[in-house]
Amino acid sequence: MKKIILSLVLLLFGTSSFAQKKFSEATISYTIAIEGLPEDDPSAEMLKDATMKMVYKGDDVKMDMDMIMMKNIILMNAQTKKYTLLLDLMGQKFAIAMSEEEMNKSKEDAEKVKSVTKTSDSKKIAGYLCFKYVVIKINGDETVVWATTEIEPQAKNPNDMYAGKLEGFPLEYTNLTNGMSMKMQATAVNFDKVAASEYEIPTDYVPTNMEELSKKMGGN
Repeated sequence: MKKIILSLVLLLFGTSSFAQKKFSEATISYTIAIEGLPEDDPSAEMLKDATMKMVYKGDDVKMDMDMIMMKNIILMNAQTKKYTLLLDLMGQKFAIAMSEEEMNKSKEDAEKVKSVTKTSDSKKIAGYLCFKYVVIKINGDETVVWATTEIEPQAKNPNDMYAGKLEGFPLEYTNLTNGMSMKMQATAVNFDKVAASEYEIPTDYVPTNMEELSKKMGGN
């Protein structure tokens, strides 16, 4: 799950510049569907009816994933290259600052891309024409991305894991690994003004780091 979420952060922050329309403010809503997990797997219940929003304002980006037992928010800034993970675990709230170095290390662990292939397949998603890309990772996992060149966020990804091989902005993402598929598809793109408060860290979140959080949650 951590690797999938990280993949989305790196992918949806901003990709190569080929867009007809560049936006500085927008909210993009996604649905999440998962297949291939055993019914007794805790992840199956956790991801049931899960949704995600990507909120853009200038160089600030917010990924807000809402699940039954957990709310996962990541705040990012393209200029400062600062990342903050906000976790709400059934009322236990933590704010975890992550450096660019930590994100780079996580990227190395999560995404070793072997090839990115653009196909001739196309379809409309949330009203935008998208083309299909097939991403093969070194470990054999496959990711299918549907990207549009009709829109593009101002915020650029400082950790572009596809090195410019993916043209456009992703509106659908399907990760295939170990017989499981996780699909995220955009349902709406809204260009209304975004409040600066979207990127503020709520005062009820306790500052910590990944090591301390692991200890608190019973990890090694």
